[in-house]
Amino acid sequence: MVELIWAIVLIVVALMAVALNKTYNHLPLRELKRQARANHDDNVAKVLYRAAAYGLSLQAFLLCIALLAVGGSVVMYFSALAVWAAFLLTVASIWLVFLWLPYTFLSRTETRISIWLTPAVGYVLHYIHRPFAFIGRGLHGITDIQPNAAIYEVDDLLGILNEQKHHPGNRIPDEDLEMAARALVFSKLKVSDVYIPRTSVNCVDSKDTIGPMLMDELHKSGHHTFPVVTGKPEQVVGVVSLTDLIDVKQKAAVSSVMQKTVRYVHEDLPLDKILNEFLRTGQNMFVVVNSFEEFAGILTISDVLGQVIGRYHGDESDTRAKDNPRAAAEALAKKEHTERQLADIELSE
Repeated sequence: MVELIWAIVLIVVALMAVALNKTYNHLPLRELKRQARANHDDNVAKVLYRAAAYGLSLQAFLLCIALLAVGGSVVMYFSALAVWAAFLLTVASIWLVFLWLPYTFLSRTETRISIWLTPAVGYVLHYIHRPFAFIGRGLHGITDIQPNAAIYEVDDLLGILNEQKHHPGNRIPDEDLEMAARALVFSKLKVSDVYIPRTSVNCVDSKDTIGPMLMDELHKSGHHTFPVVTGKPEQVVGVVSLTDLIDVKQKAAVSSVMQKTVRYVHEDLPLDKILNEFLRTGQNMFVVVNSFEEFAGILTISDVLGQVIGRYHGDESDTRAKDNPRAAAEALAKKEHTERQLADIELSE
């Protein structure tokens, strides 16, 4: 009789371990962390995350408890009952603990039990998580110890793409996975993230004469379209392409063949909106202005498309500064703006 009581106690322990594991994995760890950061008065996620953050260590720990508890109950069954009865109870216990409870819907009771036990679980794992992390890594892939793959935000999809890229059985080319990842983050990008800063732009003076030397210089730059400037400080007065210059059969000033329509975009505009403007206007280059309404750089259609399809050899964007273009352009703009202010003060004095 005592053995049966102990067997029941051990099965209850195994069921609680499985219920805890189900509760902790009800949400992906990333989403649980997001909810834990929310400032709610009754933040269940904040409590659960204290234990769930241990990841594989937690799952291995709970799995070991469930296995040991079921194993102990089986010993008690065979000690107290006939073989046939012990066998039936063993099968029923294994089905209940490992085949039924893990696949049921999460109940409020399981959540309450998990909230109540989480401080103790977190305290124990704080001291023993290292060996169980080793066990968890060993069991990963051959048991049900798998991360919850539910998707809540773009970051979750990016995480799945990254995991797929490193999966040993992956048959999707890395280029396709990278393109999918770039497409997902495209809407978050701004002009300032991809434009070519002024320091890396080859400008053409409106007074320059079209000839072999100019053509050779522009061709070596690797660009196809160039802003036409005049004056000090430089003002963009037009746009010219190599195709426009090649069609000129006699020497002429750049100002006579340039396109005088200049389209400006602010560096803070979203890139998906700019792509629509490129498609709507048929232009392949916009002039970028900064917060001081000054010429900060250029943005080409290849810069925008390159964020989705990737770079190719000879892409105009490859000539951009190695440093962050926004930081480089902003620093230069601020420096020039300050110098002008000082010059204005000196003149007024």
